Amino acid sequence: MKKILLAATVTAFFAACSDDSSSSAPNDSSVSSIYELGACNSSNRGETKYVQDKDDNYVCIGGEWMAEKDASAPKSSNSGGYADAITSSDSGENPKEEIKEPAKQEVSVYTTARTTLTINLLKYEQLKAMDEKDKEDGEPRISFTIKSSKDGIDEMDPVKTTTINLGNDVGYWFGSKEVSVLLPKGINIIQVCPKFVDEDAFFDDEEYTSTKCYAINDVGQKIDKAIKQTDDGSAYYTMDWEVTVTY
Repeated sequence: MKKILLAATVTAFFAACSDDSSSSAPNDSSVSSIYELGACNSSNRGETKYVQDKDDNYVCIGGEWMAEKDASAPKSSNSGGYADAITSSDSGENPKEEIKEPAKQEVSVYTTARTTLTINLLKYEQLKAMDEKDKEDGEPRISFTIKSSKDGIDEMDPVKTTTINLGNDVGYWFGSKEVSVLLPKGINIIQVCPKFVDEDAFFDDEEYTSTKCYAINDVGQKIDKAIKQTDDGSAYYTMDWEVTVTY
């Protein structure tokens, strides 16, 4: 009978110890509130701490301290996260604010100051004989008239460039020759009008200009950009050039 009582006493003692050891508040990993949990990052992923004022264990999962009771709960569609979750950066530092770049200021289509327009002649090719006796190649002399305006209504005085002399007996030319003019402030439309003359030392010079002009719109937004143009409106020649407008 004594042996039976002794066995029952020992069994009850170990059962009590077992109940105590199942407590969810280990002394060496307990904090008073969620604000004392510290960082949750890769170095302590999976760590569990007991939070006294919540009376619950919190586990470090995916950069967040999360209540164990919510660890298996689905994310809320409204909040986008778990209840009672404390987010921390992976490095242990406070999350950085997103730095937004300032919006780019829109550039005006009108020029804001006087500009320099430069024409760079790139190529000239004669297509048929000029009106000269027994001569195939001509003596090309090329110039440009620049017309500018604001919205095509407020027209400025036309400006003429100097003349580019490509030499005598020239049927084809390739290279670079520049002429420049100054243009007024506040314009947004430019028209480049080429003039071609076949110079003749013995007869009157003959003009074979195509009479076409080539427009550049929104000039204020095309500063420092080389714009290629081609004059192919004449039966006698074709030529290419680039236009650049600078402040």
